[in-house]
Amino acid sequence: MPHGLSQRALQPVESSDDRQPADGSEGSELSKAQQDTGRVDEAAIQPRGATDEEAQASPSTSSSGLYAPPMAQPRVTYVLLGLNLVLYLVGVGIALRVGGEASNQWFLSLAKSNEALQNGEIYRLLTSVFMHAGVLHLGLNTLALAQLGPEAEAVLGAQSFLSIYLLSGLSGSVASFLTSPKLVTVGASGAIFGLLGAIAAYLLKNRQRLTNSNRQLINIVGIVAANVVLGLGGGNIDNAGHIGGLGAGLVLGLGMCPLYEIDHPNGDKTAPGSVKDRVSSQQRIATATSFAVVLSLLYVTGLTQGLSSGSIQA
Repeated sequence: MPHGLSQRALQPVESSDDRQPADGSEGSELSKAQQDTGRVDEAAIQPRGATDEEAQASPSTSSSGLYAPPMAQPRVTYVLLGLNLVLYLVGVGIALRVGGEASNQWFLSLAKSNEALQNGEIYRLLTSVFMHAGVLHLGLNTLALAQLGPEAEAVLGAQSFLSIYLLSGLSGSVASFLTSPKLVTVGASGAIFGLLGAIAAYLLKNRQRLTNSNRQLINIVGIVAANVVLGLGGGNIDNAGHIGGLGAGLVLGLGMCPLYEIDHPNGDKTAPGSVKDRVSSQQRIATATSFAVVLSLLYVTGLTQGLSSGSIQA
């Protein structure tokens, strides 16, 4: 398993934390997003697999001053990866059996198109997140999700992970709808950027507890900056979708990511404690619901604009 978020240790606030800045290694592609998102301290306890509920409730104790954050067993990530692949293979199958033109029409029928959205085909905001414009596009997003997804899902739990992924993908589509009306867009990049934003929120919320959190935040900033610069350079990249997904993930993460505290029995900090998550299920539901309402209002506002379709972007 790659060194990552699920291998990060918690520590009491008063204990030492030698945080070093990143070594300047910045991924030029989003698929490098998870290559250095965290290194485990030698004294850390390895995480356990847990259900979504167990990830929030079950404590880890330690007498060494380092604690393993509760972790869920990643499953949803692999469902999403499979769905992306199946939809792409359906398009390939249509091309082989009927012809390239039919496959292209099927592809365009699920892409984000402002003209189609104006005609009421709202489902395109979501279906476009699972469509990809070619093998390279699918491969890069698959690699990024395969590396980043399990780490994010382990921290967030299945329900929060799926909520953030889908809402970030929708936010990327809405951002593209509002700012790039002439583009026909597809791809999971907005949702994946949302996971980066959620991880950044997780590190920010727990920066006094998690080892090396500052270093990992610097790495994420570098990754995002590199990809935005690539988008500004032209080509088939829709920066609006990426930034929309990133912002959504950050906002949702601030409300939904775990906020850890070390609970010592009877307030005795010399005794081994347990890891508790201060964010309740009700808070997570309220955050996701409120965000969805705001996103819907933004979309409805955008429907008043005169919009048209154009070239395909990733």
